[in-house]
Amino acid sequence: MAAWAARRAAPPPTWSPVAGVTEIRPGTYIFNDTSMIRLGVATGRTTAARVLSTVIARSTPERVVFDEGTKCLTSHGAGSPGWIRAAGLPYVHMDFLKEEHGVARLEPGHEHELPVGTRAQLIPSHACSVVNMFDVAHGVENGRVTTELRVAARGAVR
Repeated sequence: MAAWAARRAAPPPTWSPVAGVTEIRPGTYIFNDTSMIRLGVATGRTTAARVLSTVIARSTPERVVFDEGTKCLTSHGAGSPGWIRAAGLPYVHMDFLKEEHGVARLEPGHEHELPVGTRAQLIPSHACSVVNMFDVAHGVENGRVTTELRVAARGAVR
């Protein structure tokens, strides 16, 4: 239990069909997310969970508004450092989300980057919740969509 508290991961289940297995997190293990990055078991390069977003506004030189909010990225982990990351853009820091918009700030020296219309891959804080909010997931290799997967459990919570 001490390891669980230090890792801030899900508590171990009380049963397991496989001897020695103390935790089952299929969505997290398949996709990875910023929670796994913070735990040190994933990197930005090993995260498959991404939400393609577009910059829709630049109200000040350091502010960027994306067209994705809690309805796409969840509020899980809100406010934690690095809770949502822009893949390959370490100078972008998500400040907060509204239902349909994400507001980020750019580090000094990057104010002229990410003009309106720029696409960015946002890495969510909790892959499981994010996948459940979409009907379809796309597999992408080398910048090309290679497969489309229907999210079978979408809306199946009763």
